[in-house]
Amino acid sequence: MVPTGSRWPTTLNRSCPRLTRLLLGVALVAACHSSPPTDKPPAPPPSQAEREGWSALFMTRGDRHTIMQGRHGRLTQHPGGFNVLAIQEPLGALSIGHDFYWRTDGFERRLTAEGVTEQDHDLDSHEGTLVRAVEIIEEEKRYTTLRKRDRHYTILAESERFGGGDDEMSLDLHVMLDEGKTYVGTEYREDGAKWIADEKAKETNLPHNETVRRGMRLRIFDEELKLLREKDLLAELAGAQVPHQYWGMGGCVLRHEGYLNVFAVAPVGDFESFSRGESRGTRHVFVLRYTDALEQVATFGPLSEPKLDAYWTTGCAYHRGRYFISYTYRRPEDGPVLGDPTWDDGHVGIDMYDDDFNLLQSLMVSSTSQVEMGDGKGAHRSSIFPDGDQIWVVYDQDGTVYVAQVKLSY
Repeated sequence: MVPTGSRWPTTLNRSCPRLTRLLLGVALVAACHSSPPTDKPPAPPPSQAEREGWSALFMTRGDRHTIMQGRHGRLTQHPGGFNVLAIQEPLGALSIGHDFYWRTDGFERRLTAEGVTEQDHDLDSHEGTLVRAVEIIEEEKRYTTLRKRDRHYTILAESERFGGGDDEMSLDLHVMLDEGKTYVGTEYREDGAKWIADEKAKETNLPHNETVRRGMRLRIFDEELKLLREKDLLAELAGAQVPHQYWGMGGCVLRHEGYLNVFAVAPVGDFESFSRGESRGTRHVFVLRYTDALEQVATFGPLSEPKLDAYWTTGCAYHRGRYFISYTYRRPEDGPVLGDPTWDDGHVGIDMYDDDFNLLQSLMVSSTSQVEMGDGKGAHRSSIFPDGDQIWVVYDQDGTVYVAQVKLSY
């Protein structure tokens, strides 16, 4: 029905016949699109299959951007774009600013004090605040310090130095911010003297005695970076070659829906598909789940594709109803490592899992050739940064830091 009354004056009909016809058309269209009353029952809720179909998420490779010379690239966001922070030798950590199109915006900031050599680092950020863990070697011992900075890199707080014991390895540590707390994971090795009893065990990351336990040492800090709690997260992994040993080194920590998830790898003993030498066969991805009281409640895995040798699960996130994990890996067709074993000899990939850690998709992100890997020039040390309909994967290869785009689509 066409509206009538004082809000539609009759003078309009006489003086503007074309406008009247236009308004009549708008009213008729509105009437046709209105929902008349009905006695039909409401539609049933969507089935599980329909919901799964609506949320079918796929990953595809997008653009790759060359950032800088360095290693251990990490990404943070600022109002106008991104900052990429990496370690450059011998000068230490450098942060370079970019806009949203990955064009440099002129911002550069060196974070390492003069005369200090940084061996490793990791960071996480939230609402303009950054917490970065820095590893320094002094007298052959590894120590770690946390520094909290604002978006201008001004130091707001600093933790006491920790680590350095024979039972701990802080190489490729992990930092996570959640609800005002900072979680830092390093590697725990029971009775560290047994890990360095001979040069072979030291070089190959194998314990001198397989009865010792291996896992992650987790520290939790408050907003002022004061230590709240410290605990060694240990587990028994069914399917692992040494069930009481997993690699806390290079592991990733993610808190989601009240649980703390540790993404790590452990050798599963599949020597035929790939032989590496410094582990008990191929390594696969496992997830260890803990309560906020740090009590283990579940273990998932092995999760990664059966024939891959996976290691350094250094990137993890929960985004768009899916878990994402980035790590380094080798395939059977890549063959054995040529020359001296090196960590920089693989591909970087990202896996997507559902809430029950069923593998939905795997995607290779790097562009590593077989020849490059034999010279220790493969891709390694990845991290991930969810950003709407895409995920940025940061990694380094042959001394250069790259940012690769992974597109998300339904």
